[in-house]
Amino acid sequence: MRFPSRALAVLVLAGAVLLPLPIRPTVINTNQYIVPEGDLFAEDVYAVANRAVIEGRIDGDLSFAGGDVVVTGLISGDLNVASTATVRIEGTVDGSVRGAAADRVEVLGTVTGDLAVASRSVEISGEVGRDVLFFGARLEVRGDVGRDIRGQMLTALIDGNVGNLVDIRLNSLEVGPSTVVEGEIIYRSNSDAAVSNQARLDGGVSRFPATQRFEIELLVRAVTILGFFGFLVAGVALFWLFRSTAPRAVDVIASRPTFTLGVGLAAVVGIPLMATLLVATLVGIPVAALLIALYALAWLFIAPVPSVTAFGDRVLRGRRSLFAAFFVGAIALRVVFWIPWIGAFVGLALFLSAVTWGFGGWLVAAWEQRSAGGGASRTLAPAWMSATDSEEPAPVPDDWEPPLPPAGDV
Repeated sequence: MRFPSRALAVLVLAGAVLLPLPIRPTVINTNQYIVPEGDLFAEDVYAVANRAVIEGRIDGDLSFAGGDVVVTGLISGDLNVASTATVRIEGTVDGSVRGAAADRVEVLGTVTGDLAVASRSVEISGEVGRDVLFFGARLEVRGDVGRDIRGQMLTALIDGNVGNLVDIRLNSLEVGPSTVVEGEIIYRSNSDAAVSNQARLDGGVSRFPATQRFEIELLVRAVTILGFFGFLVAGVALFWLFRSTAPRAVDVIASRPTFTLGVGLAAVVGIPLMATLLVATLVGIPVAALLIALYALAWLFIAPVPSVTAFGDRVLRGRRSLFAAFFVGAIALRVVFWIPWIGAFVGLALFLSAVTWGFGGWLVAAWEQRSAGGGASRTLAPAWMSATDSEEPAPVPDDWEPPLPPAGDV
């Protein structure tokens, strides 16, 4: 189970429980979902409950959202779970286990496929037939893993059998005396692992220094994800608040790219210069502080919106709404950063270009809107978002006559 990047692995893990529904599933919403011993469900099951107990058999997948999950029976398919508590597998899952748990995931029985989870801790004293992918605080492996162990965690204890490679990033690693690893142990940490002399490591142990601590990297990733979703929300809000100016900004960037780039460069350089001149005067200090704050906010959430939308609109060839174009452009910019080796440099260059063009687009569109007036050159979708209270009803035709009253006595 190999992933092109750690970010893609996180996306796959986060979306594991969002699988398409089959044609004929069983959907259950109850306080407790129980499959008693001896009972059989011969189809996929989707359950939302405070607790799920599987003592019987499910011939299909179980997708569960809620609290505790206890499997003492058999699930012949996959277990996709989003738990606010603990997932405990004492029986058999004949497929893979994917999802997240707020507390811990315990494998005391058998998981034939992969174990790909995010939780506070994972404890494996049973068997995982293929790979383990884990993101969380602590990993304990005292049982058997058929192939690879990968992921990021604070601490890990390996004191069982691993069929192939261990490739993890963490703060501290302990390798116990009962460990048998048929491949290599590769770990990224700033501290040496505690390796028992009785452990059998066929491929040896290799340590690489970590560029930064796990907690810092986790914080950086959380800020990155929140910043991306904040940018999406900000873009929708800007199109909603500036229903005429925002579409015009997209159009001027697409139709006059050189001119808007020049205006944007002047704004990017001129605004900090203006703030510096204001700081030189005692009265201008508060104004300069406000200007710098707005300038920083514009860099992150406002300026790139029209240029990103213009790019997305070009990709879609103008056949979709500006909202769709904005989302396509934003996602494309985010994906560029995931390109190995050159993604960070190319993404930064594209972001700077988007900011510069965006400043120019906003300024030119606002000036033209103020000078010439008029509505947006492109409508937004859905239609209710582009409607304004100032729109007047259509004029009444000159030959229109009011209808006659119904015939009969009054």
